[in-house]
Amino acid sequence: MITVPKHRLHKSVIPQKYFLTIVPILDPGFEDVLGAQWEAPGSVLVNAFAAKATKTITLHAKNITIHNVTVIHKSEVIPVRNVSQHDRFSFMKIHLSQSLIPGDLYLINISFTSYVSEVLNGLFRSSYTNEDTGEQEWFAATHMEALHARQMFPCFDEPNLKAVMQAKIGRREDYVALFNTESTGNETMQGVDGWVWETFAPTVQMSTYLTAMIVAKFQYSEAPGKLLPETRVRTYAPSHYIKQGAAVYSAEVAERILSTYGEYFKEKYPMKKFDCVAVPSFLYGAMENYGLSIFRETLLLHFNHSTESKRYIVTNVISHELGHQWFGNLVSPEWWTNLWLSEGLTKFLEYIGMNATIPEFEPWDIFISESLQLGLRLDADPRTSHSLKIDEDAWLMKNEMEWFDDIAYKKGGSLIRMMQGFLSEPVMRKGLSRYLARMKYKSAVQDDLFADCDKEGQLAHKLPENTTLKDVMSGWTLQAGFPLLRAKLNGENNVTVSQEKYISIRGSGSERKMRWFIPVSIATARHPNFDPEPEFWIRNNETSVELRLPANSWLILNAGNTEYIPIQNALNLTKYMKDHAETEQVVWTSLLSMMKTAFKLFKETDDEFTPLKKYMLPRIEKAIQATGGFDAIKMNSTGMPVLRHAQLLDWACNLYSRGCIQYAMELVKSWKNTGQLTVPKDFQTVIFSAAVASDSSGEIFDFIKQQYKTAEDTLKDQLLTALSHSQDTGRIKSLLNEITKRDLLGDNSEALVLLQHLGSNAKAADITLQYFIENFATIINHFGGINPIVVAANAMAPHLKSLSGLFFIDQLVQLNTELFKTSLAPAVSRIRANIMWFDDFGEDMLEFFEQNSIYQRDFYKRRV
Repeated sequence: MITVPKHRLHKSVIPQKYFLTIVPILDPGFEDVLGAQWEAPGSVLVNAFAAKATKTITLHAKNITIHNVTVIHKSEVIPVRNVSQHDRFSFMKIHLSQSLIPGDLYLINISFTSYVSEVLNGLFRSSYTNEDTGEQEWFAATHMEALHARQMFPCFDEPNLKAVMQAKIGRREDYVALFNTESTGNETMQGVDGWVWETFAPTVQMSTYLTAMIVAKFQYSEAPGKLLPETRVRTYAPSHYIKQGAAVYSAEVAERILSTYGEYFKEKYPMKKFDCVAVPSFLYGAMENYGLSIFRETLLLHFNHSTESKRYIVTNVISHELGHQWFGNLVSPEWWTNLWLSEGLTKFLEYIGMNATIPEFEPWDIFISESLQLGLRLDADPRTSHSLKIDEDAWLMKNEMEWFDDIAYKKGGSLIRMMQGFLSEPVMRKGLSRYLARMKYKSAVQDDLFADCDKEGQLAHKLPENTTLKDVMSGWTLQAGFPLLRAKLNGENNVTVSQEKYISIRGSGSERKMRWFIPVSIATARHPNFDPEPEFWIRNNETSVELRLPANSWLILNAGNTEYIPIQNALNLTKYMKDHAETEQVVWTSLLSMMKTAFKLFKETDDEFTPLKKYMLPRIEKAIQATGGFDAIKMNSTGMPVLRHAQLLDWACNLYSRGCIQYAMELVKSWKNTGQLTVPKDFQTVIFSAAVASDSSGEIFDFIKQQYKTAEDTLKDQLLTALSHSQDTGRIKSLLNEITKRDLLGDNSEALVLLQHLGSNAKAADITLQYFIENFATIINHFGGINPIVVAANAMAPHLKSLSGLFFIDQLVQLNTELFKTSLAPAVSRIRANIMWFDDFGEDMLEFFEQNSIYQRDFYKRRV
C-alpha cells in the first residue's frame, strides 16, 4: 500500500474540468454592486469523478473567503455538513452527509471572494505610469507556480491533477482581459454600467499552476503569422511601449521559436493563440503559463536602442518560457520533487530555440559557461548542492520556490546535454519525442523520461551491454555532486583513469566512495576526435579503468565537452595562453568568471593588483589584437563578436590597459568635440567609465556629468555608472553630496543607483562609509530609512577583505544597533568570507600570478 505524504491530496476525487467566473475589482466605487477595491468575487464549478468512496472532498484554498458550497450528483444536491479550512497545507475540506460513489461524476460549485494582493503571487496587482496622461494605471496579473492557484480560486492544486480550464472574467470596458485561451466574446454585465463579461475558450488538459489571467489597459504587437497560421502570437504591454515598437521583436521571435519546437519534436503547439505579456513588476522574471506567458518587462521588450547583450537575454528568456509549452505544460512533473523534468529539460531546450533564431551568438558555446560550469560550481559546494530528484522530506524543509534553483536549471540542463552527447542528437530527439507523445497531457517522473529515451538508445546501440539509461542516469540525479576524473600516466603508454567524488570543501571519507556511471569521450594524437560519443564507460561499481596509448601521444578526456565532470589532466591552460592568442568566448568567459573574486579583492592595494594585472592583461590584449584591435567592433555589429569584445574591453580597461584607455579617451573626446556619439551601445558603460576613471583634469568627468543632466533615460544608467568610476577623492565626495540634493539626480531612485555603483568602486569605499557616518541623520531623514546605506554596504562588501572594512561597517551598526544589526548582517558575512578566502588562497594566487606573468612594458600598441 502506498502511503500518501501528509502534504499531498489523497486523490479520492479527480477534477475533470473547471469553469471559473471572477471579477478583479481594480477601481473604487463599486462596493454596492460588485465589491470593494482589490476584491475578486467569483465562483468555480468543478466537474469531478470519485475515485474512492469518501464523505470528504479535499482540495486547496488559501486566503480566500468561502461563501457557499454545493455538491450535485445526477441532478440531486448532496447535503454539505460543513466546510473546514486548514492553514498548514491550505486544505479545504467539504464534509458530506453521504459517501461518494466511486466512478460517478459530481459537480462541485463554490462561491468565494479572493483578493488582488500586493504580494506578487496568486492574483496580484501592480501599477505603472501612463506616459501619455501621467496617471497611475493599475492592472491585475497572476503567478500561480508552484502552490498559488489556490490563492485565486479553490482548486485541486497539484501538478498531476490536470483538468480543462474555462473562464469568464468581469472587467471594465476600457480594460483588456486575457486568459490562457482566446476570447469567444463578451456581453454587458447586467446592473453594472461600463462593465462586461468576457468568456474564453476551454484549454487543453493542464495543471492548475499554469492558469493565468491579465486585466489591464494594455495594447499589443502581433507576429506576421506566416510560420504558424493556425496560432495567433502577440506581445502585450503598456501602450507607450507598443507605440515605441518595443514588442515587435518578442512577438516575431516567439512565433519562430514555437514553430521551431513544434517541428523539432513533431508535436505542434496545441492552442489557438499564444500571448507574451510584459508587466512592470514580476517577482520571478517570467512564467510559462499555457498560452499566456507573463514576463518582467525588462526581459521581454526590445527597443531600437537595446544592446546586443539585451537582445540575447530577451531571446534566451523567450526560448525558455516557450520551451515549457512542451516540457512542463504538455508533460508536467508529477510533483515538485521532480521539478528538474520541467526546468532542466527546458534549460537544455532553450539553446535549441536560440540556435534556430540567433545563431550569431553561438548559443551552444555560451551553454558551457552559462549552464555547465555554473552548475558544476554550485554542485561542488555542499552548501548549495542537493540531489536533482528532490527528497520528499527535504522538499518540506524549505519554501517551495527555493527549489527553483540553479541545480534544477543548470545541472538538470547539463545532464540532458550529457545524455544527448552519448546517445547522439538524432537518438535523443527521438527519445524526447517519444516521451512527449506517450505522456502528452499527463504528469511524469524521471523514470518515464529515462524509459522512453532508453528505448531509442537501445535500438541505436548507444548504451553499454546489459545497461539501461536508468542504470546510467540514476546516480547523477539521486546523488548530490558529481565525479572527478583523474588521468595518471603509468610508464610510457599506460594511463589509469579513475573516478571519485569532487569536493570543493573538505568532507567525509564516505563521500569520496560515491560512484557514478560515466561516459568518457577521448581524443589522442592519433585519433583527434572531439565528438561527444564515448569511447569507453566507467561503471558505477568501478573506481578506475586502464587505457593504453600510442607512444608520444597526448590524451584529452571529455573531448566532446558534454560530460558533467571536471577533469584533472596535464593540459596547462596558463602555458597555452602564454604562447597563443586565445579568442574563443567560451574560454574567456570561464577564465574571467574564475578571476572575478581575485580581481575584486586584489584591486584594493597596488601590491596585490599589480601581479594580477601583469598576469591577465597581456593575455587579454593578445586576444583583442587577434580579433582586430580595440576598435574592431563597429556600430552595427551583432552577435558573439560583440559580446566577446565587450567582455575583453571591460577587463582591459579595468586593468588599466594603455590601449583601452587611449581608445576610450578618443571616443569620449570626439563626442565632446563633435556632439556625435559613436560608441557602440554594448561598450558605452565600459568606455565612459574608463574615460572618467583615467581623467586627471576633471574635463571628462564634468562633460559626462553635464550629459547626464540632459540625457534620455536610455543613456542615463551608463553615464551614472561612469561618474561613479572616478578615482579622484574630491569628485567622489562631490557625487556623495548630490545624493540628498536635486541638482544632478532626479529622485531618490537615481541616488540609490549611484550609491550602488559607488559601492563597487574600491577607491570610493572608505570615502562613502565615512560620509555615511558623518551624515547619518541627514541621510535617514531624507530617504525615510536606512535603505541607501544598506544598498551601498552590500555593494561594497564583495570588494572588502580587511578588518578595516569590518570596522567601518561596525561603526555604522553602532550608530543604530536596532536598525542595522540584521540589515547589514549579509555585508558583514560577505567581508568575513572574503577575509577567509584571502587567507586560504590569496598568497598562493599572488605567487601564481608572479610565476606565470608575461608582462612586457608597452606590450600592446593600438593600431591607428
